[in-house]
Amino acid sequence: MSPGKTILYLQKSLLKRERQPVLRGVELFDALLIRDLMAAGHRVTLPLVCCWEPLLRERLPTGCRLQIISCFGGSALNGLLAALFAGRHDALIIGNVGNGLVPAIKLLFATRRVGRAALIANREAAPRFVAALRRYAVRILAVNNQIAAPFRTAGYPLVDTDYGIPNAEEFFPAAEAKPADAPVDFCVVGQLDNAWKGADTAIAAFQKLPDAVRARCRLHLASFVNPPTITTPGIQIYPWLPAAAIPTFLRRMDVMLVPSRDEHVMRETFSQVIVQGMLTGLPIIASDRPVLMEKLDTGGGLIFQTLEQLVQGLEKLAGDAALRRRLGAEARRIALERYVWNTDRFIRKYLFPDE
Repeated sequence: MSPGKTILYLQKSLLKRERQPVLRGVELFDALLIRDLMAAGHRVTLPLVCCWEPLLRERLPTGCRLQIISCFGGSALNGLLAALFAGRHDALIIGNVGNGLVPAIKLLFATRRVGRAALIANREAAPRFVAALRRYAVRILAVNNQIAAPFRTAGYPLVDTDYGIPNAEEFFPAAEAKPADAPVDFCVVGQLDNAWKGADTAIAAFQKLPDAVRARCRLHLASFVNPPTITTPGIQIYPWLPAAAIPTFLRRMDVMLVPSRDEHVMRETFSQVIVQGMLTGLPIIASDRPVLMEKLDTGGGLIFQTLEQLVQGLEKLAGDAALRRRLGAEARRIALERYVWNTDRFIRKYLFPDE
C-alpha cells in the first residue's frame, strides 16, 4: 500500500459541547489510533467542537489537522458542518455509532468526499443507523458480539469483533514486589462520576469487610471530575487523573475491582480499564457483565454477582499474596494474547484492504 492516504475521522462525542470535557476511554483510543495512523504515513483530519481542542492538541501529533467547529448544536448539525467543509479524503473512520452522524455520512458519500468507510462500534446501534449505513458497504469492527449482531443480520460485507489497547506497552507489572507487611491496595479506575461504574458498590463492600481485614487494606477510587466526600478510613478519593498517570498508578496497586453495572442498556461494552489492569499483572474482581466475564474465562480473577460475593472476594485476595500473583500472571497472559490493538492490521483489513 502506498503511503500518504488522507483519512477523515468522525467521532460523535467530539462533535458535542461538554461543560467539563475529559478524555475517556473512547476518546483516548481515538487519539492513540490517530497517532498510529500518522506514524504509518497517513494524513488525518479530525473535526471537533472548540471545547475539545485544548485536550486533543496535547494528545495528538502536530501534523494532525484539527477542523475546529464553533458549537451550533449537537452532533447532527456539527457533523453536517464538518462534512460540508471536509474536502476529499481517501477513507472515513466513524469512531462510534450514533444517529446524529447519519446526515454527515450520507452527505460525504453523496458528494464523493469519501469513497470507503470503516466503523468502530463501541455501543449498540439503533436500527436506523444500521439501515442507513448498509448501502455504503461500511466495514464494521465491533467491540463485542452483541454490538456486532445487528450489522451481521443486516448483511454487511465485513463485520468483525476485534478491539484492544493501542498503548499496551505502557502497562506492565511493577519491577519489585511489595513488602509482606504492606497494606493491600484495591482500586477502581474510570470516570467514577458515572454511577454505573459501581464505585458505590466497591465502597459498600469495603465497609463490610471484617475490621481486622479492612485495617490492612486500602481502597483507591480513581478518579472523579467532581470528587465526593468519603470519610471511611482506608478509602482514598482521587480528583481526575490524566491518562498518562494511570500506568504508574496501577503499578502501585495489588487488585483491580471492576464493579460495573448496566442501567437498562449495555453500559460496559468492552472496558479498556480491565485490560489495562490485566496487562499490569493485577488480579481482577469483576461483576458478572458478559464483556467482563469473557476476559476472565480462563482465570485471571474472580466474578461476583452479589455484594456478599464481592466482600468474600476482597477478603480472599487480601489474605493470599500467592493467589494474587498467580491470578495476576494469568490476567496478563490473557490480555497480551487477546487484547493488544494492532493498527497495521486495522489499516490493511478495514481501511485499505485492496492495496
